Amino acid sequence: MLGFVILGVFAAFGVLCVLWVLYGALLPGFKGGAMVFYSKPDTEEAILRRYGWLRDLGLVRCPLILLDSGTSVERREQIHRKYHNVEFYTLAEWTARLDEERKEIG
Repeated sequence: MLGFVILGVFAAFGVLCVLWVLYGALLPGFKGGAMVFYSKPDTEEAILRRYGWLRDLGLVRCPLILLDSGTSVERREQIHRKYHNVEFYTLAEWTARLDEERKEIG
């Protein structure tokens, strides 16, 4: 009896996981927007893995913007090769970009 209960729990969990993945694949992606994170030097790997996981499931289709605080040029190139749709900005560059977009909007 206990075996059937455990089997039922695992089956229900499996069905929920499949439905969650299908829901992510069927959702329309964000048309405009971005995920913005502040990254400390050489600690952005966890953010990138999570972003890649969400992107692979289809739950996120917007770019990832990392506000950088000293990542080396070699590390940036390595990240660009491994993860697509990731942009690095310093805080000054990000502020300038937001100001430009604000001027375009009106």
